[in-house]
Amino acid sequence: MPYLVFIILFFFINSIYPQFVINPQKNDFQIYFNKHNISWNWQEKFTYLFSENNYGIIVHDSYRSNLITPKKNIKNWRDENNFDGYFYKNISNFQPGIYTKSWIFSDQQSSQTNQFSNHSIGIKSNYKPISNINITPYTGYQRAQNKSNIDWGWDLGFNGEYNNFKLDKYQGNINTHFDYDFYPNRQNSIQGFQVDFKTKFSPIATDSIKAYYNHSNKQYYSPSSDRLLNVKFDEKYLHNFFEYRLSPVTNLALQTILSSKNIFDNSRSNPARDVLRFENRLNVYYFFNDFEINFGFDTFQETQDNTGITTDSDALQTNIRTNVFYKFSPKDQLNFKFTLAKFQFDTPDSVNNNDDRDELRMVGGLEYIRQFSPVLYFGIEAYINFFHQVYIFKERSANNNWNRIFRLGSFVEYKGRNFNNILRNEILANYTVYDFEDQFTQSQSFIFRKYILENSLSFSILPRLKTGFNARYEFEDKGSFFKSEFAQQILQTTETIFFDYFIRFKNIYLLDFDGGIAFYARNDWRHVPKKSLIRDIKTTTPYLRIRYGLNKNLQFISSASYVFTDEMNMENSSYTTGSLSLIHKF
Repeated sequence: MPYLVFIILFFFINSIYPQFVINPQKNDFQIYFNKHNISWNWQEKFTYLFSENNYGIIVHDSYRSNLITPKKNIKNWRDENNFDGYFYKNISNFQPGIYTKSWIFSDQQSSQTNQFSNHSIGIKSNYKPISNINITPYTGYQRAQNKSNIDWGWDLGFNGEYNNFKLDKYQGNINTHFDYDFYPNRQNSIQGFQVDFKTKFSPIATDSIKAYYNHSNKQYYSPSSDRLLNVKFDEKYLHNFFEYRLSPVTNLALQTILSSKNIFDNSRSNPARDVLRFENRLNVYYFFNDFEINFGFDTFQETQDNTGITTDSDALQTNIRTNVFYKFSPKDQLNFKFTLAKFQFDTPDSVNNNDDRDELRMVGGLEYIRQFSPVLYFGIEAYINFFHQVYIFKERSANNNWNRIFRLGSFVEYKGRNFNNILRNEILANYTVYDFEDQFTQSQSFIFRKYILENSLSFSILPRLKTGFNARYEFEDKGSFFKSEFAQQILQTTETIFFDYFIRFKNIYLLDFDGGIAFYARNDWRHVPKKSLIRDIKTTTPYLRIRYGLNKNLQFISSASYVFTDEMNMENSSYTTGSLSLIHKF
């Protein structure tokens, strides 16, 4: 019976397919290939839409493949393909047709080879009684594979849309969907709906409401036996967005979000979990000439109830944020950002679970840019990040700490007609201090510092020919930090150099070219018990990128690079990387 159903439906498809003629304007095909050191990746996407003489076809196909070849040269593949096709005929407001869906997944990269697939074919029709209502029922037969288990069963479903209808002053849309899979020994189902309304009360006030509900019930075979596993998932979501113009230069926006998830999985030791989340977001935006300020106040609360275990939790967070932009002269501008976040995490069981904690984070950034001339810019950047974590119960209080991050940088930029140069330098400090470190025999607090110097230069040789380089130097150290003495013991230092020389030209006989050579070097020194070089690595990488537009609808893009590595105490090695991409709109 299953094979007979497939034979009949495929013969029907073959009988109508020759009537279709390719339309050269509506479709596209994309294929992408990428090679890394030990992995190969392929991606493909195909879209074909056609309608003529009351007949039509819609085809979508996507393919992903990943190959990993480790040192033992064992080829491990992971492949996935999705195909969706619909062949139909237009009869007034009725559109009957044949649909086919195919999903294949094969994974050899896991601990054991996994083979999954689902193929279905059947009858589907779109019916539009009026312009804003669309009803789509479908019925088909399918074959599902779960490793060695193969099932044949029915595929039934329904999609419905009611768009742009009026409800008092609101304009609304309703979408609903149902899908049922009936197999002899198991059943799967998905059903849900989405409703959204929006209105404009006045020229200065708008409101929108969105709600959706989704329920799925999936049964599948256990990896170790033929026992059926059952997973149920319920999701509810409600979103309200209100915007009000307080004045010609001031906007206020308020968002409220309420969502809940219920998950049941009988294969787990804790089969059920309930998650409830409530959010509020208030945003005030003021803009006037060269001054803008954005103030935000956000809160959320999320509770998790896990059946049978002690990790139930209640998380609360409050954020206050401010963004300020001020252009106080035609050549001077200031950007300021600040965020204050308070987080609280509570659990009901203080005997078996001591993860209760409070967290406070302050993040600020300041940027000043000065334009000395039409081609010369100067800027200063500053950034701070303070994070304090406090565990409530003494069993975890050893983890209480302060993390502080400071960053200060500047840049000079020259933007000429044929010559561009950007010089940057930056100092970064990141250190963490534990509150009760004096009670431990070994230091837990650490410090990390880095200095960065970067230069980017490019200039035009000909109108479409450009060359230049990018250079970057980094010096960093890290070690233990002693709060009582405000001193540090350096354990390791690292010096890194990166240099890239490039040459590129654009749109010369529809060809874009980018090539060059990159050099990377890194040295690591350990300072305890004495200074010694522990790593010395150098890589040289010539590379090439080409983009060729055969015409406005067909493009070919490729890249290739050769990486040669010379590392201390290791044999020299080399490998190639590259990519190929073809985009065809036909």
